[in-house]
Amino acid sequence: MEGDTGAAQETIKLFATEDGLAFLKDLVERHTFLSIDAAGKVHHWLNQVQPLLQLVTHERVLDSAVLELDVATIYNVMQGIGGRRMKTLFEFVLDLLEVWSTLPIAAEDEHGLSACALSLTALAKMIDCNTTNVVNENFNRIIDRLEFCLGRAGQSSDEFSKMQARKSLQYLRRRLGVGDAILEAQTNNRTPVDRAEFFMRKDLPGNMSADGPRHNNDHADISKISILPTREEITSSRGEYLPTNDSSQFHIDGINGRLDREFRLLREDTVGQLRDVVRLQLEFMQNPERSRDHRDRNGVRTYIYNDPIIRNIEFDKRLGLDFTIQFRQPAQGKKSRERQEWWGHSKRLQPGGLLCVLSKNGSVLFCVVAETTIVATNAELHLKRRRTPATAEDEEESSKQAPKASLADDETSAYVHLHLAEIRPANIGQRCLVEFPGILLPSFQHTLAALQRMSKTPDMPFIDLLTPSQASPGGVEVPPPAYTLKPGFSFDLSCVTNDNTSLQLAKHSTLDATQSSALLDTLSRSLVLIQGPPGTGKSFTGEKIIKVLLANKKKAGLGPILCLLEHLLDDGVKKIIRIGSRSKSERLEQLNIRVVAKTADRTKAEKALLWETKKSLDQHVGLLDVSIKNLESVNSPETIKNYLFIKGIGKWTEQWRRGGFPGTSPPRQVDDLIEANLWQMTREERSHLISYWLREIHYEAAKANQNKISREVDLRCLHEADIVDLLLKLRSKVMLCEEAGEVLEAHMLTALLPSVEHAILIGDHLQLRPQINNYDLQSNNPRGAQYSLDVSLFERLINPPHETDIRLPFNTLQTQRRMHPSVSELIRSTLYPSLEDGETVNHYPEVLGMKKRLYWLHHEAPEDQASQLDATTTSRTNAFEMNMTIALVQHLVRQGSYGPDDIAVITPYLGQLHQLRRAIDLEELEVLEASRSGDGPDNIPQPNRPVSTKTTLLKSIRLATVDNFQGEEAKVVVISLVRSNKQNKCGFLSTSNRINVLLSRAQHGMYLIGNSNTYRHVNMWAKVLDILVQTGNFGDKLELQCPRHPDTPILVSDPDHFLQFSPEGGCNLPCDRRLPCGHSCISRCHHNTLHKAVKCLEPCPRPKKGCDHPCRRDCGEPCLPKCVEKLRGLNITLSCGHKVSSALCWQAQNPSTIACQEKVQKTVPGCDHTLTVTCPTDVSVDAFKCGEICGEPQRCGHSCRSECWRCRERAKGKITKVNHGICQQPCDRKYTTCPHSCKEPCHGEAKCPPCPRPCEVRCSHSKCSKLCHEPCAPCAEQTCASRCPHIQCTMPCAAPCNWVPCSKRCEKVLSCGHQCPSLCGETCPDEKYCQICCVEDIKETEVDFIMGNQYHEIDLDEEPCLFPDCGHFIIKSNMDGLMDMKAHYKMSAEDNPVALVGTSTPFSMDEVKNCPTCRGSLRNIARYGRIVRRAMLDEATKKFMAWSNSKFLYLAEDLGDIRQNLEKNRDPKVVNSQNTRPTKISANGRLKELHLIRDWVGSGRYAAALKLWHDIKNFIKQVQKAEQPFQRVADFVQHAARQHSETGGFHFDESLIQYKSQLQASALWLRCEVIIISDFMELRPEIMQSRPKLKLDFSKQMSDCQELIELAKRMIYPRQEVEAHIFFAQFCAFTRILGPAAGPDESGETGITAKEFETLKEQGLDHLTTARAIVEQYSGQAGMLLTDIDAAEAMLREGVFYMSVSAYEMQAVYGAMAGEFLGTGHWYTCERGHPFTVGECGMPMEMAQCPECGAPVGGAHHTPAQGVRRADEIERLAQEVEQMGI
Repeated sequence: MEGDTGAAQETIKLFATEDGLAFLKDLVERHTFLSIDAAGKVHHWLNQVQPLLQLVTHERVLDSAVLELDVATIYNVMQGIGGRRMKTLFEFVLDLLEVWSTLPIAAEDEHGLSACALSLTALAKMIDCNTTNVVNENFNRIIDRLEFCLGRAGQSSDEFSKMQARKSLQYLRRRLGVGDAILEAQTNNRTPVDRAEFFMRKDLPGNMSADGPRHNNDHADISKISILPTREEITSSRGEYLPTNDSSQFHIDGINGRLDREFRLLREDTVGQLRDVVRLQLEFMQNPERSRDHRDRNGVRTYIYNDPIIRNIEFDKRLGLDFTIQFRQPAQGKKSRERQEWWGHSKRLQPGGLLCVLSKNGSVLFCVVAETTIVATNAELHLKRRRTPATAEDEEESSKQAPKASLADDETSAYVHLHLAEIRPANIGQRCLVEFPGILLPSFQHTLAALQRMSKTPDMPFIDLLTPSQASPGGVEVPPPAYTLKPGFSFDLSCVTNDNTSLQLAKHSTLDATQSSALLDTLSRSLVLIQGPPGTGKSFTGEKIIKVLLANKKKAGLGPILCLLEHLLDDGVKKIIRIGSRSKSERLEQLNIRVVAKTADRTKAEKALLWETKKSLDQHVGLLDVSIKNLESVNSPETIKNYLFIKGIGKWTEQWRRGGFPGTSPPRQVDDLIEANLWQMTREERSHLISYWLREIHYEAAKANQNKISREVDLRCLHEADIVDLLLKLRSKVMLCEEAGEVLEAHMLTALLPSVEHAILIGDHLQLRPQINNYDLQSNNPRGAQYSLDVSLFERLINPPHETDIRLPFNTLQTQRRMHPSVSELIRSTLYPSLEDGETVNHYPEVLGMKKRLYWLHHEAPEDQASQLDATTTSRTNAFEMNMTIALVQHLVRQGSYGPDDIAVITPYLGQLHQLRRAIDLEELEVLEASRSGDGPDNIPQPNRPVSTKTTLLKSIRLATVDNFQGEEAKVVVISLVRSNKQNKCGFLSTSNRINVLLSRAQHGMYLIGNSNTYRHVNMWAKVLDILVQTGNFGDKLELQCPRHPDTPILVSDPDHFLQFSPEGGCNLPCDRRLPCGHSCISRCHHNTLHKAVKCLEPCPRPKKGCDHPCRRDCGEPCLPKCVEKLRGLNITLSCGHKVSSALCWQAQNPSTIACQEKVQKTVPGCDHTLTVTCPTDVSVDAFKCGEICGEPQRCGHSCRSECWRCRERAKGKITKVNHGICQQPCDRKYTTCPHSCKEPCHGEAKCPPCPRPCEVRCSHSKCSKLCHEPCAPCAEQTCASRCPHIQCTMPCAAPCNWVPCSKRCEKVLSCGHQCPSLCGETCPDEKYCQICCVEDIKETEVDFIMGNQYHEIDLDEEPCLFPDCGHFIIKSNMDGLMDMKAHYKMSAEDNPVALVGTSTPFSMDEVKNCPTCRGSLRNIARYGRIVRRAMLDEATKKFMAWSNSKFLYLAEDLGDIRQNLEKNRDPKVVNSQNTRPTKISANGRLKELHLIRDWVGSGRYAAALKLWHDIKNFIKQVQKAEQPFQRVADFVQHAARQHSETGGFHFDESLIQYKSQLQASALWLRCEVIIISDFMELRPEIMQSRPKLKLDFSKQMSDCQELIELAKRMIYPRQEVEAHIFFAQFCAFTRILGPAAGPDESGETGITAKEFETLKEQGLDHLTTARAIVEQYSGQAGMLLTDIDAAEAMLREGVFYMSVSAYEMQAVYGAMAGEFLGTGHWYTCERGHPFTVGECGMPMEMAQCPECGAPVGGAHHTPAQGVRRADEIERLAQEVEQMGI
């Protein structure tokens, strides 16, 4: 097993074959019984049993993912049926142990401890392979005997084997539920807590709570808790159970209690924030009138994206499902470049970011932003978003790709790619996207999952120290690491000494006394705590510890060392592997496990299994791709949703499978079912389809298997390494963590692998604590102190929160080598009294440019107010300190001696950091860098050119917050404290931990800028200020120092003072030094190094080569290598034949370098586009990018508008690949109810949203104020604007005109004094159209299109002109001909109208024309008012039909949600007696019975249903006959006739009245009642004992059912007719059960008789018989109601009440109706007058049926079926309305 890995794997695989297992059985069952005497037993042990156990417990075997199944097989065979084989094997070992001391083998192992440890290890793995062993009594007996043998050993020289045996025994005891203690633990009594404190009763978790579980995700066992919040958890009003830091109050004892606490608190700190913010958003969605805050109380920001639509679904075998989601562009109104910058700077929707899809009904689905999400198709911006560095080849490949859906490219919509964070059933209806910026799911998901796994099998080291069973106040003794207990083991320390000696370590090494002591204690304790104050060498000590461990690694058998430390490369450690994506060290990037594993060889077994798994995976991916493509053709979005969530088959799937009608014919094939309607399948077909879906999902198992095999290689690479930077799964005996005081205890516990025997924690609990988000869980919050989540394990073990808690010994480093003594005094006097200064810090140089190295600049400038801050942040800024800090840093950088890492600016607030970064980044400097102050040829290319670097100030310093600068240092530190207010609130810097870090980062000098009054009330700040005042380092003016004139006083207190008194880092005196070129320096006094960076501005005296032109540059700039003078008047012939007349001097000297700029036309091979390019451009090369518009048609019908090169890939002059990407053009489909078109981005076959524009319908009295898609109210004014002095229209404004238009010339006079050129009754045009006064252009306008006459040739008395609003004009006879006036009026011989043709039947004209010149509106022409008003009437009717259908579907969806909620909450809370007493019922009719049911059940169960009942009732009123446009106009006409005592009226066909919406709403109204009563009937048996008797009368409901039947039958709506019959039967059944029995009751009231009881049954069955007959005739329209009929019949015959159709199924049935009135397309009516719409080209593509009556409505080859007429009266007038601008 220690040799080749591949050979070892083959050995185990052979062992797991039939032959190998037969050998194993023979060994246990036969050979064991043959070993009778002592010699035979020893021989059998040494040659068979011991090698077997060593083989199956070897590390390579137990940790291998490739061998996992084989190992499980071997262990299960070893166990045997009922554990018999296991019992035989280990009883042999136990019998041997009984006599071990008398055998020869006792010479090497006196008590058989090695055999005992080996057996316990095998038993531990056996119980892992088959968890049923935890209840196997044989296991308990064997373990008891082994424990006895272990205890009998007493003191032994083999302490290592004894400790290994105890460790395995502990684990087995925990798994078997016996306990955590081994034999030495005699008692488990807990020391009573004796503290005078007030304890409040805790509401325990899950079923342990007195009030029951809070929600469906509240469990006492954390392993059952879903990491992401569930819907019920989000909406729960009860607070979560949060354990305190008092272990005596845990609801679980021992280590499980500790794991439980860390899990719950960490989840509350992370997931709890998401839960709360989602709850707020959900409340806003349900109550839009309330204000919404984008940040909750703990500072969690959210971004909301409305109207998300799934645009595309792809499948990647590595990442899984990839959803392309389209949503409204939040950066609207910006240009393309501005949108790209906005997305880039906002940091929104970053790859890996967490968001959720939230529905109004409370459904929530968490997703992760995919790596494929890009800001823009621009390759450069795309690459900036990627986490991994990109090569030039990557960028070129990205530029070749077709345009992808991106965040910024489209003006109106943005596109994001999402992966599911979890698979759970969800009913996502009306939805929005909620983003949680900055929250990454992996940052907490894996830790929480690890804590859950550990709680199941808490196999951890140091349990006695982390959670002792007995309280041990004070210190305890920590045992040595187990590996050091091997006989004869000792550490060799020569690797860290100067003379290879291990004696007196401090004298013979670079370690000081406290560091040496810490190192020695580390090697002698298994759990080590080392406190390192700032600058005392924590990292240095850690490196030396690692060096010692590596030097003794082989001797101790340590394996890889698990290390949370990145400074090891500095000490020469070579064999390092890092796990994780980010590293501060560039050298570690190539040592990442993913990089190393790619180059590692795989074994034969790994290759074979990986190939098989990959093949299986590819097959599943192919099937899923095909399935997704098939699903694209399914019309129902519900179908896609069902498919995607099939992994979480739940209640809705089972209900759907059980539904459907029994099939009378064999089920269809799966290929046919994929494209069929889900709700019209038989039960057998539904079962077949679910089985098919399940086979498809087997992909997940194959993908998991492939990942497992890939990790096997990773694990082998880790075993070869010396250091592992982070961990997944590894047998590592040593774990070292630096900055352990900043690590959450939850993270530290998950890092303690079961194999760890030596844990070394290095940190400082007086510096920064772990960062958490929830202030209510922080230790410095009075409310959060009881939880103290931010207290690390390191701090808890050093300073336990309670006196009875265990306290471990620790070492403290005491010599600091970072800070100058004046700086270190600030923390020595406040926190570290024993801190000493190293020798080197006393010799630090002074800070250049400053008088003092340490100073507090006091000011009283207030911080910025909240109104000046970003509304989405709680951070703080201070403009004065920002400007002062920038000025001071500029001054320091101008000294020229400090490099980019030498100066650091620190601030506690992120807001101030961002302000500083933005401001500093704009400051440009031209300085001499300290690292380039030499005089080498590389630095000074010319003798008189200075060495200078032009850079930004931001690149010259380090900028960070306090929390991000722990562990860092800089020569000079400038601190902006920010807070300055009258309330003296200092915010973050009120805790000593942060103050400590802030004051301990500087080496040479430190400068604090802040208002001391704000901080003085804090104890530590008060001490620091006193020290600074006493030493003269405090004041309101900062003193600078000139490097050449140090005695010149320079005091500054304002940012402008730096420019005033020290403009260049020195003083105001002029510089008297000569420049390197020989000219004088004209600058102010500055530092010598900065002087070298000055550029001379004198003219350059150096001559040019090859010509006589002078150099045009300044003396301080390098000369250009080529002369760039422009020469003109040349006559140079190029190689291509073209000539040039001008060129640069250097080009004229060598004409072959001139590039021809002549434009020529060339054809691009492949795409054949002809382009105009410059002469040298070669369009035939594959790299050439054709910039022509592609223009190819796409599947959606649009032509591609991308550039050709983005869509096509060329190779050798041929197109090899075409990809147009997602169409992002406006949809532009015409709406059916208005003249507009859809302007949403292309959405394929998805239904267009309602037209959002304002309605354009208007008349001379008023205009419509609604949106375009809403139905208009006809104008109710009684007067019509169509009139003239000779005649007028007497109809109301909304009705078609009844006048005969006047054909005489208008007698009015224009303002010019000449007669009007228009018709009588029309609005007079502007005087510029006067035939006499107009300009020549108007006179020459052609106004007679038949004869070709111009305006000046027309006799206006014979042919007046008409003047539309568009500005064109035409003679009357021409316009009458275009309008086809003969079809509407009787015409005279002169072709003038003289009388109306027939009655005012609408929709009788063939066509309405518009302006023949520009197709403009003719709305202002009164002459054609009759035609215009007919079009407006029909437009209103179409809007009414579309709106009423949409409103009905909205109500139906709400009813489905209510039905679903009633199903989920079947058991209502029992209300108090006062809530169930009879109350006075004021309602009448149908509502009275519902109120009786509501009061009888109580608990507000039906509040939402009753509200919807009233909404449906109001809707019925809105769609009644009297509210429809034609009827309202008829009423107006009748009213006008009565007013004027006239006869006649507005006649129209009654079939134009739309009854469908009234019928649908009436049926929905009754269904709402049936749902309430059915739910009541299911609850009634459970609670009727505690309720009074209830009598209900449903006669009004049955009467309304009868009316609905008659109306639906008359209008031929079979679906509603069947529903009414079913409802009637159901109300008969309700009456039979809820009505009183025959004879009088106690009150003397008489109930129904027995005869009436049977009559109700017969009536109901008669209605159901009629319903079945209708369904049989109209199966396509009413077939889905068969299940309802069956349920109603069961109610009548058997008295069984249940909801036959699930809420999901009911929603889908109503959803299918949405296609009957599309928003775009063309209108048709069937032969029975039912209207419907058809999309695409406007003609039916295939034979279908009317969705209402089953009449044929389709045809073939775009031809309607016989009897179907295109609704020309509707369709044509829709076009006419567009033309007239109505």
